[in-house]
Amino acid sequence: MKKIFLIILSLLLIPTLCFAAEETSSTHKTSKGKEVIIQSDTRTFDIMKGIYNLKGNVHVQIPTKEKMLTIKGDQTAVSLFKKEVHGAGNITLIYDDLNFNCDKVDVYHKERTAYVNGNIKFKHDKTKITSDKASFNWKTKLAIFEGNVLVNGKAQDKMAIYHVIQKKFLDQLPPTK
Repeated sequence: MKKIFLIILSLLLIPTLCFAAEETSSTHKTSKGKEVIIQSDTRTFDIMKGIYNLKGNVHVQIPTKEKMLTIKGDQTAVSLFKKEVHGAGNITLIYDDLNFNCDKVDVYHKERTAYVNGNIKFKHDKTKITSDKASFNWKTKLAIFEGNVLVNGKAQDKMAIYHVIQKKFLDQLPPTK
């Protein structure tokens, strides 16, 4: 019965959801009542999978427990059911006063982690880091950088682990609980 209802609903909404050619914007409430904001020039929506495919001037804001996580770029896929965002092309990832610029991002809300790849440029206060890939976990507040890491212009022999609250580098990852 539920599947039949979704099929009928999707047939009625296809013209408005799937073929929007002008700037589109929508908000969705999370289970805790916080708003997810989704904007782009064009988009399609797969109602059966709950996935938005966004292109052009993409702007996605996702609430975390403490702050908003913002993703901007050329194109992204936003999975409402899985709580994931996958984007490529001129990506900017913003969390509070942290700023990552990169080629590609994969955000997994259940893991509370964003993985960024390609031409990473990170900025936090006076700290500037470049690398090939990085991850940021907004629960542990750790940003981990790997591959051709430069910290404030100085090459690093290994990965860099940066604690964003303490604003300091760690020698190793703390033990997991």
